Amino acid sequence: MAVADIAYDEPVADTRSFARWIPRLVVWAAIAALVLGWPLALADFHSQRWSHAVVLTIAALSLNVLIGYAGQISLGHQGFLGVGAFVSAYVVAVLGQPFFMGVVAGIVTGAVASLLMGVVALRVRGLYLALVTLAYGRMAQETLFNLRIFGSGAGVEAPRPSFLASDRAFYYFTLVMLALVLYVNWRFVRSKAGRAVSAIRENEQVAASYGIPVARYKLLAFVLSGAFVGLAGALFAFRNSRIDSQGLSFQLALFIVLLTVVGGLRSPAGIIVFAVFFDLLPIYISDEFGIKWSFWLLAVGPALLVVTLVLYPGGVGQQIKPLTSWLRGGPLRAHHEEFVQEGVSGRP
Repeated sequence: MAVADIAYDEPVADTRSFARWIPRLVVWAAIAALVLGWPLALADFHSQRWSHAVVLTIAALSLNVLIGYAGQISLGHQGFLGVGAFVSAYVVAVLGQPFFMGVVAGIVTGAVASLLMGVVALRVRGLYLALVTLAYGRMAQETLFNLRIFGSGAGVEAPRPSFLASDRAFYYFTLVMLALVLYVNWRFVRSKAGRAVSAIRENEQVAASYGIPVARYKLLAFVLSGAFVGLAGALFAFRNSRIDSQGLSFQLALFIVLLTVVGGLRSPAGIIVFAVFFDLLPIYISDEFGIKWSFWLLAVGPALLVVTLVLYPGGVGQQIKPLTSWLRGGPLRAHHEEFVQEGVSGRP
């Protein structure tokens, strides 16, 4: 090919590439307008509802690290969330420390609590680990969160700083925290540690035979998951300006499991979409038709879980994969081969 041909063809290729991105940029702009611009046009209490969905999304992404990446089952995730919530509120309200110190304390204590559970996970697995986490969550709700330093059941105040006093400002702060979690999650998956955790999930014996330190990377997954859910707990407390044990029951753990599994294991985009849908839609439908939230959790949630296990093992993430792939510059087509067959049609 002549030099002149190269000089002529390159601008055409650039023009086509830019034109290919125009519809994608339009969709990205629409999503940004919905997430960032729409709350400005709504009353302040809507932002409080939306921030609740963001907090639960972070909790679901935390559980995704355990179940999706590490293959470890947890049915007591509300216990770790509660640890982060109570400690962050205690640090700010009782010890008089700054707001961000409280958030950091929630992250650290969540990671430490999860690390301790990780030590247990080195001994038990599968159904037995699920039962241990279930018992931990119940124990935390009934005893740990009712300690004298946490108000003996009355709860702890969780005051926000002045710059986050409005629900709208706090909603945008939760979005920043969600973006931080997504970035750390993205870096973890593509790191050597993330690949090692994935190998352990597939087969611990084979991973060990390749020299992967199974115990170390298992504990790392628990620590990362605990840090995420500790952050979610801190945001959970400051969103309500108070935390007590009443809102940290097994129902919350079940809700987080549904968000993670139906949203799609190892699919942050699917988890975000389903968390927003499943947390916000019942609230607005209840405003119009009076349907109770428990109906969604106990009837609609299990139905969606069964449908996911049977028809879409990759969850919502599998269903929106063509769109998410297209938004990143790829072709608009299905990627069924990328989803591991789990649930009733695959491995347990």
